Amino acid sequence: MSGRADINAGGGWLGLYVLGYLVFLYLPVLLIPLFSFNNSIQAAFPLQGFTLEWYETLYGNPALSGA
Repeated sequence: MSGRADINAGGGWLGLYVLGYLVFLYLPVLLIPLFSFNNSIQAAFPLQGFTLEWYETLYGNPALSGA
């Protein structure tokens, strides 16, 4: 029975580690759409302004629209 208590005692650290790992993995995925509306060429904070220029370039490229 003491083995089971030892496993449950470390559960808090494991949960915190898993949460940190998931944030590390998914935070860049969540930031990419935010930076796609940035007016600056560089992906950095603070954002320079709101633009749809990158989407115009994407949809105006005939090589990409034919793919």
